[in-house]
This record gives sequence, C-alpha cells and structure tokens, in this order.
Amino acid sequence: MSTFKLLDENFLVGGQPSEGTLTRLKEKVGMQSVVNLRTVHEIEDDLSPVQEGEACTELGLDYVHLPVSMNEMNHLLVDTFRNQVKDLPKPVYVHCASGMRAGAFVMMHLAVENGWSARECFAKAEEQGFECNKPEMKTFLKTFVDQHQKAGAGV
Repeated sequence: MSTFKLLDENFLVGGQPSEGTLTRLKEKVGMQSVVNLRTVHEIEDDLSPVQEGEACTELGLDYVHLPVSMNEMNHLLVDTFRNQVKDLPKPVYVHCASGMRAGAFVMMHLAVENGWSARECFAKAEEQGFECNKPEMKTFLKTFVDQHQKAGAGV
C-alpha cells in the first residue's frame, strides 16, 4: 500500500512515515495519535520506534508501538490493539511497513465495534480502497471477525 487510506473518520492507515510525514499528518489532517505495528527487525533506514516516538512527542501526538509480525499475529495482539486505540485521541494514524497489517487491524477493530460480519468487513475495506491480497491475512481476519461476532451475538 503506497498511499494513505482513510478507513473511517477516526483511522488513517499506511506505511512507515518520515518525520516530515508525521508533521504533515498533524498539520493537514489533524492527526492526534500514531500506532506503529512494525517490528524492530523490519526497521532498516527508517525511523526506529524510539525515534518515531520522540518525533511524535515533539509534535504533541500520542504514540504507541505494538510490534506485530505477520508470522506471529494472534487474536490477543488484535485485542491489545483494540484496547489501546479506544483510549487514544482521534484521528489515529496506524502504520506498518506497507499498510497491510495496519489496514487489517483497523478493519478488524471496526468490524467488531460495528457488528459487521467478515463479509461486510471485506466489502467495507474494498469500498475504502483497501484490498487484502495476502490469503493468510484474509483467513486471519475472517476468523477473528467471525469469532468476535459469535461471542457478541449472545449479549
């Protein structure tokens, strides 16, 4: 994902921002918080999580680093993400290296919050220009959303 995608009024997703991008997000979009899903092993010449946190602090942005590896994704990580973003000032920029994990995490959060089925979640994501093209990510998203929908159905 090479561009930013606004998935709803509270969440913008995309790839690793530079310090200049963080400044533009704050000034032009009114971004209030940043969630970084990158692991330290995928940081090359980009901002490290510590540098990104410092840049966010200087700009007055809340910052959360929740490392998520494609190989180690699990429902607990998504639930941790969901709990953290609920309390962050909005709007929130959620990113990883390319925006794929970020988009999936935000869409899973929105699906559970709005009571969407996995099918509705995929349709809403595509409406916003986010397409999940990794089969393992699609399967994970579907399983997470379906399980949370079933858990909430009896409430």
